[in-house]
Amino acid sequence: MNNQRGSVFPLVIILASVFLLMVISAAEIYVSEKKFQQETREKLMLDHLIRLAAEELLTELENAEGAVMYDGIYFYPKGDVYYQVSKLNEEELLIVLFGSTIGNRKVEVKFRYSLPAQKMIEWIEK
Repeated sequence: MNNQRGSVFPLVIILASVFLLMVISAAEIYVSEKKFQQETREKLMLDHLIRLAAEELLTELENAEGAVMYDGIYFYPKGDVYYQVSKLNEEELLIVLFGSTIGNRKVEVKFRYSLPAQKMIEWIEK
């Protein structure tokens, strides 16, 4: 009976530290995945805003007959898109879209538009 001086205590300390390490690792993975999901959500929302603005602008360009150099802003519930339309030559327009979300994610997109064909020629994202 004299030889039982804490033989269980080291085993409990080792098991507790392994359990604590697993909990900390799981919490770190959870926080990392949560940030990734938020970034992905913001990126997809901004991409959606840019696509909406491009579609609205293409519809306006198809119906427009007069001036082709102008700019403006489209306001959406989750962000806004600023656009500039300028003439490259007699047959093409350069359209620049600047999008930003409520979470301050920003993107710039350029595309060329053919006036005779009335369609988008080239899409360039930055």
